[in-house]
Amino acid sequence: RIVKNLELLGFDVKKKNDYLLVVPPHFRIDIKTKEDVMGEAARIFGFNKLPSFLPKEFLSLPEENEFWFFKEKIKDWLEGYHLEEVYNYSFISEQDKTFLPEEWKEKLIEIENPTSDLAKFLRPTLLLGFLKNLNYNFNFADELGFFEIGKKFFKEDDFFKEIPVFSGILAKGEKGKTPIFYQTKGIIEGLFNSWGIDKDDYAFKNLSSEKGDYVSLISEGAVIFSRDKFLGVLGYPKEKLIKSYGLEGKEMVFWELNLENLIVLVREEIEFQSLPKYPAVIRDISVFLERKFLVDEILEIIQKAAPDYLEDVDLFDVYEGKGLPFDKKSLSFHLVFRSKDDTLKSKEVEKEMEKIFKALKKIGAEIR
Repeated sequence: RIVKNLELLGFDVKKKNDYLLVVPPHFRIDIKTKEDVMGEAARIFGFNKLPSFLPKEFLSLPEENEFWFFKEKIKDWLEGYHLEEVYNYSFISEQDKTFLPEEWKEKLIEIENPTSDLAKFLRPTLLLGFLKNLNYNFNFADELGFFEIGKKFFKEDDFFKEIPVFSGILAKGEKGKTPIFYQTKGIIEGLFNSWGIDKDDYAFKNLSSEKGDYVSLISEGAVIFSRDKFLGVLGYPKEKLIKSYGLEGKEMVFWELNLENLIVLVREEIEFQSLPKYPAVIRDISVFLERKFLVDEILEIIQKAAPDYLEDVDLFDVYEGKGLPFDKKSLSFHLVFRSKDDTLKSKEVEKEMEKIFKALKKIGAEIR
């Protein structure tokens, strides 16, 4: 019946094994797909005569977008620090290019047909956008904090790279007694801790002792590594760059973390251990040393000096300024000792403390 109706409409119909090969007449330019042919057959047959069936479909939840959930967790965590999220353009101008060091200029990806000179290159870092944000918003506040989860773009060995990053900046209108570097470092450490990343899984290394492009962009700071894999960087932008954006005299600390490497680290299995059976012994220690030493370097020295019973080391005070030479600082730590086999005696703890004192004195630290 369907074949007969289609033939009456001028269609050329040939029967095959389990389907019909249909060619519409030349004047039916509206028939282009098999659905069009089905519609014609149903129209002649009568739509009201067609049996009704509920559509059959297997519904399933879509795959979890891990990266999206990762970004949302970052945003939720930063709410407690009252940082403002910004959405800057992924482009930089010809003028922005002149402010960058030579090695960064070589990495720039130029847009073939830019709409204007303001969008001539893809951004190789999110720092330039933050500096523009600060320049404008310092008109309304003396303390600012911004973050952005976006992408940076650069050339590497004739290939174009597109890397998702989590970047931010803290800034003050004038330099305060307490450096905001440690506040910034605390935000990153707290974020890592919220993801279940233990302090043993990453380390802060002095930026000046590392090779890389960020050395020419940041004057003083730290690089974050996990088993020799680069996680990110934080530090004070170069004074020349700050002046280029009209921010002379302002204190600011910038950070940029590689989200791809961070997600890999978070995916790693979280280890669990039973609750301790024996009580801990807590000691406090204060050291007076040169400013060039990072806190992580001191933590590593302490941990390596007493590996048997030292369970945890936490920094609880940093002092720089009045009463101390310019190139010196004071650090105070909580040391937690515990034995897995029995309750520690005072003599055992004192021996461990002596090992720590000896190791710190080797780098010129003074025990207070």
